[in-house]
Amino acid sequence: HRDLHSFPTRRSSDLAPQCPAGQSCTPPQQNNWVYVDLGTATAVSALVLYDVAFGSSSLAMVEGSLDAAAWTPLAAPISSQQYQLVPLSGTARYLRLRLADASAQLPAFGNGEIAVF
Repeated sequence: HRDLHSFPTRRSSDLAPQCPAGQSCTPPQQNNWVYVDLGTATAVSALVLYDVAFGSSSLAMVEGSLDAAAWTPLAAPISSQQYQLVPLSGTARYLRLRLADASAQLPAFGNGEIAVF
């Protein structure tokens, strides 16, 4: 299995657009997903989430990809819980946890853990 124990978090200063004085800038896209690179295409059977909250979003999608461009659902949408085991079915090199609400933002993960089996 593959573990991803901590995640890079974004500070509010990282999200603020850096614009020259007098010019307007487009804010960066929300950070509403995180993915794990498994290294090679791998049959996946389970995702374990520990202390991973979705913040204001009520549902998240678990998706897989062979190229990190085209994504396919690997499980039914899941809700935010302290600990959960999510059965998966499929083959993927990349596994992504994405909030269903595109305007939501993943919170800092701190002690959160994602394990892929």
